[in-house]
Amino acid sequence: MRPSASTPDTPQPTSGRGNAYSDLGQHERAINDCDEAIRLEPQGAAAYNQRGNAWARLGQHDRAVTDFDEAMRLAPRNATIYYNRGNAYADLGQHERAIQDYDEAAHLDPQHAWARYNRGLSHAALGRLELAIADYDEAVSVDPLHAWAYQNRGVAYADTGQHERAIRDYNEALRLDPGDAVAYNDRGRAYGRLGQYERAIGDYDEAIRLDPQDAAAYNNRGNAYDELGEYERAIADYDEAIRLDPQDAVCYRNRGNTYARLGQHERAVEDCGRAIALAPGDAESYAARAEALAVLGRRAEARLDVHRAVELGLDRLELGGRLREARLKRQPEVGAADAQHPLSSPGHGPRREGSSGPSSRRTGHPEQA
Repeated sequence: MRPSASTPDTPQPTSGRGNAYSDLGQHERAINDCDEAIRLEPQGAAAYNQRGNAWARLGQHDRAVTDFDEAMRLAPRNATIYYNRGNAYADLGQHERAIQDYDEAAHLDPQHAWARYNRGLSHAALGRLELAIADYDEAVSVDPLHAWAYQNRGVAYADTGQHERAIRDYNEALRLDPGDAVAYNDRGRAYGRLGQYERAIGDYDEAIRLDPQDAAAYNNRGNAYDELGEYERAIADYDEAIRLDPQDAVCYRNRGNTYARLGQHERAVEDCGRAIALAPGDAESYAARAEALAVLGRRAEARLDVHRAVELGLDRLELGGRLREARLKRQPEVGAADAQHPLSSPGHGPRREGSSGPSSRRTGHPEQA
């Protein structure tokens, strides 16, 4: 949720009751009250802003934008309306328009930390990580207690390979909010990328304690156990991740890779097939299945998976090397002459991490008018 703001005009009583209904999650009743407030006072920006927030909370972001447009026409210098409309545009995936609104909100209200923070989220969604980091810098400058800004700046640092800086930000986020399961999961990922798997597992343990329904934390702990060679514990974690989120292709592929390391290649093929059914565009799932098929001697099927993996963007020479290694594991007597004619295929591809929430990037709440 994103925080929402209020406009300067005094709302009618029905609009105020609409705010209360929204706070209780009764958004349809809030809309009805705002309708009545607008009927009584058509020039009141507050009711339009509040109704826009209610539409947004119901996921009807186009209708929210329409209401924010009208609120803005009536109160053109109100930062909170720009901010709320920016949230609606961001939820529609229209991040350029969202950034324009956050720019105006920040201009009109230099102390609006959430506008800067959410602008950072939109820059991150567009892959502009340096701009996102600059926005998070501004957010914590305005509000040094903004735990989510530290946490998401950590995500941006991690995405640019700056894992030590990411960990420092996660540490600060957790100092401000020790009960944040998402920050523990993200810090665990950073430790994992630094090869500090025991520390990663400690963070995933805490993330799971705080949120036992977080499939991503189980998946990531499984990855750490796999790296430590504790394959049975990895499988158990992937099993739980799949139980919690049976539509996550990543968990199936990760479990398939671990089955392959245990020599259970038929089960690896089965899991990679499930991953492909859920995410047909994931090249690494085809690559991992091709390696397992090669170990089983099912070369024709492996070739088909290699072809598809290459079509989806994996490098043919790299895949060929991985597959040759898999075949040699199955038949150590195969010599260099046979290896000169590879299937141009893959092997156990990289494990995928899971992130809690929407890519670990939480948005602020809408502000009331």
